[in-house]
Amino acid sequence: MSILLSDLVEQLQADIPAQGGVPGAEQYESAVLTAVVDFGNRAGRLKRASLNIISGTAVYDLPADFLKMVKLFSLTALNGIINTPSGLIPVSDAFQEEYFIAGGQINFYPTPAYNLAREYRYKAGFALTGTGASRAYADMTQVEADIVMLSAQARATKKIENAAGGGVSYRQGDVSVDTTGAAAALRASSDRLNTDYLAAVDAYIGTVLVME
Repeated sequence: MSILLSDLVEQLQADIPAQGGVPGAEQYESAVLTAVVDFGNRAGRLKRASLNIISGTAVYDLPADFLKMVKLFSLTALNGIINTPSGLIPVSDAFQEEYFIAGGQINFYPTPAYNLAREYRYKAGFALTGTGASRAYADMTQVEADIVMLSAQARATKKIENAAGGGVSYRQGDVSVDTTGAAAALRASSDRLNTDYLAAVDAYIGTVLVME
């Protein structure tokens, strides 16, 4: 299943109408994008993939939805030999491998001197695919989108609250103005939506396999 980013933004605009131009179009989209990232970090899924290691190459791209390495299956060296499904690979008796992850890439040290498919498990979030109006979350289900929207609604409401400040209360002659109640209502609504979101995340985690 695939969920269009534009559909999520349109839904948010309908759920939380702008007040005084806030949120703006970019703010609505930002609320959705940030909500998706937050949901992925809290309730990432466990995925399995492999790296096609090439001798002499140290750096490899990771999947677009990669969040965290869970397990990279190690190479077991015994007496200077690594036993792999592809055959025996001679290495030094003191061989020790390290890897570093940054910027969506994994960097091996020392540089591999072997050719081998390395399997690994990782925590995955949700990556956007496509361009323009066709941008979509390819792996997102409607259940997940509904949870994300609670967070996006809380964020959009917070933007309206911030724009309104704490509200004002004054009287001039026979005219009185008091918007403090509206500001308090916005704050309460944002807090409630966030509480509902966190509860929905907890319930979702109980139904899927998540590996920290």
